[in-house]
Amino acid sequence: MKPVIEYVPKKLRCAVDEAWKDDDGYWISLKDGWENCEDQGCDVIHEDTIADLKMRIKGIWTTEERIAYDEMLARR
Repeated sequence: MKPVIEYVPKKLRCAVDEAWKDDDGYWISLKDGWENCEDQGCDVIHEDTIADLKMRIKGIWTTEERIAYDEMLARR
């Protein structure tokens, strides 16, 4: 099996602090300034399967992007 980091697109690897698999599943810890949009403010992704992990990886964005998005929604 390939290392967990290889499931992260190259353009997002700069966001990853650590990526690993253990008995509890697959983990990705994000660097400061990055988070997962599905869980605002969350900087750790944990899933039981690679398929679920890949779906969550699509939601990685910068905290700055999330703040801008929140502000845009607030103006509506």
